[in-house]
This record gives sequence, structure tokens and C-alpha cells, in this order.
Amino acid sequence: MERYYFHVEDGRVEQDTEGTELPGKDAAYSEAVGMMWHTLRDRPEKLNESDGVLTRVQTAAGLTLLTIHTCVTYAPSFSRPQR
Repeated sequence: MERYYFHVEDGRVEQDTEGTELPGKDAAYSEAVGMMWHTLRDRPEKLNESDGVLTRVQTAAGLTLLTIHTCVTYAPSFSRPQR
């Protein structure tokens, strides 16, 4: 088992200081995608409150394994939803 850290930026930075033990990189990827999915499902306004939502996965050695960045780009004819 390896420890992975999932840092989230959504207008503010949340550093994961505990990490999560997972069996490998594929599990870390799945965990990151699941975290992003839950954030967007439960708090879609996060996309409008900042420049998007970013999840960065790092190894215990501090190596960035992957970054998932989700943002919205609105067409000129579509106005941003109000909060």
C-alpha cells in the first residue's frame, strides 16, 4: 500500500496532510476522479465561484502523479448562472 495526498483548489487551497493509503496509482486515479465527481455533483456552484476546481494527487515523496482541472468556459451568448 502506498500513501497518496489529494490537494484541492476551488477558490481556496485545501492541503491533504493525512493522505490515503491505496494499493497503487490506478486506485489513486480512481479516488481523484471520484472526489471531483462528488464535488461537482454536490456543489456545482464551485465552478462559478473560482477559476474551476483542481485536484492534485501527490505521492508521499511529493511527486505530483496527476492533476484534474475542471472549469467552465461560457459562450458570449450564455450568461453565467447566478448564485
